[in-house]
Amino acid sequence: MSSNGDHDDHGQGSQRGPSSRDGEEPQGPLDGRGHRSSRRRLSHHRRLAEGLRRRPRHRLAVGESAIVGTAVGLAIRGYRAVCEIQFDGFVYPAFDQIVSQVAKLHKRSDGAYNMAMVIRIPFQGGIGAIEHHSESPEPYFAQTAGLRVVSCSTPNDAYWMIQQSIECDDPIIFCEPKSRYWEKGEVDLETPPPDSLTPVVRREGTDVTLVGYGASMKTALRAAETAAVEGTSIEVIDARSIAPLDIEVMAKSLEKTGRVVVVQESPHTASIGSEIISELTQRCFYSLKAPVFA
Repeated sequence: MSSNGDHDDHGQGSQRGPSSRDGEEPQGPLDGRGHRSSRRRLSHHRRLAEGLRRRPRHRLAVGESAIVGTAVGLAIRGYRAVCEIQFDGFVYPAFDQIVSQVAKLHKRSDGAYNMAMVIRIPFQGGIGAIEHHSESPEPYFAQTAGLRVVSCSTPNDAYWMIQQSIECDDPIIFCEPKSRYWEKGEVDLETPPPDSLTPVVRREGTDVTLVGYGASMKTALRAAETAAVEGTSIEVIDARSIAPLDIEVMAKSLEKTGRVVVVQESPHTASIGSEIISELTQRCFYSLKAPVFA
């Protein structure tokens, strides 16, 4: 389901994927010589297309509350709905549906209904766009009980995370860093990670822990490379799961390095970054060599 029928550049691809006959596993893509390959370099928006199996598609008018409301109805009937919000700032007309229905129906029905649905939201900035096109609404949803919020930062993660999100019985807000749509990277089409919805260490280090998610990962890794030239070893952690937050990986790293910096694009107040700082300060206070910065 898409919020715009003409939205081909970054939304249309999300509705198409490798087809397969019933009961058969989809084959790997063809390389330039016509041979099947288990790995492929995918651009950052095509990764999601390759990650989705061919599924029924429904074109809806530009009306985000109707899109999410329709997905709620499909989830009640037992479908696994995947709907797309065209831009982060367009999600607010559907806010009531998400926080009042999507997040609550499983509990309200005493488990009779599963809200097995994924709401894809391109988020964060970096594309030179105007208002409603460069926002970070993830804290709103992270503070809502009943929702899971995740964000990918690499093509391989996006390929597997979208599939694992669809397979999950919980409603998931799937945040896609729009500034990374055009990047390319290696994707392993055959070996899924054990759980791509948990934090991962992107770079090992010993002096400072740098935590982020989404588009900030590329910036963090570049900063780590620059710091290494200057003699500082930075460990970079991709949170991936924004809600619930898995603090254990971050805490273990902080106990090793003694210092931590959190990077995000959203405002600091009541944000994901401020929650990470609070949790790490409480859990690892006596391991800190310096205050936690964001």
